[in-house]
Amino acid sequence: MKRLLSVMVLVLGGVGTAWASGPNWETHEQPVDPATLAPAPHPILKAGAAETEKTDTKGSWENRITDVQGTRYTIDSGGRCRITFPELMAEDIHGVCGDGTWTNTVVAESGTLWPLKVGNTKQWRIEGTNSYGKSWKRTDVCTVQGTVRVETTNGTFAAYKVYCDFSWAQRTYYYAPEAGRIVRQIRVTTGGRKTRVSDYIPLE
Repeated sequence: MKRLLSVMVLVLGGVGTAWASGPNWETHEQPVDPATLAPAPHPILKAGAAETEKTDTKGSWENRITDVQGTRYTIDSGGRCRITFPELMAEDIHGVCGDGTWTNTVVAESGTLWPLKVGNTKQWRIEGTNSYGKSWKRTDVCTVQGTVRVETTNGTFAAYKVYCDFSWAQRTYYYAPEAGRIVRQIRVTTGGRKTRVSDYIPLE
């Protein structure tokens, strides 16, 4: 779907260089030695923590954590949507946007993502129902691909690069352990129809 917040999620895809047009939105990265990065356990999320999500195509809005239960958390996104995630970088399990409501249930999971380490992989088997009553089943997978120094519109960070393959989109997250948050996300819808880059800036 921060932090503490900017760990949002929201969620992501790919291979890294020049995903979006414009001098500030191209994603430039250089490999770095994993030994130079701080440990990266799942961040401790706190209700009330907030961040600005700034995008290359959709403007900016505020994400605020409204509820936390362990690694599970709920955000209010721009006053438009309330979305719940089982853990950072996992796909949402419940959402309400306007009159639309959807629910996803994790029926099985395997592997480990946190603490982040190159090669770590986690898989979730999901069953869900959308606001039209349509049901589906899918498998989501996230893998820590490497460690890089990535440029964002809010600075340059040493980060873990995590690639997540969901049924409807692929997301690439850049998680900076020293900042304790996601600093950039690249989302590509399946088939490459739409790409969106998001940078996250914590609000004090």
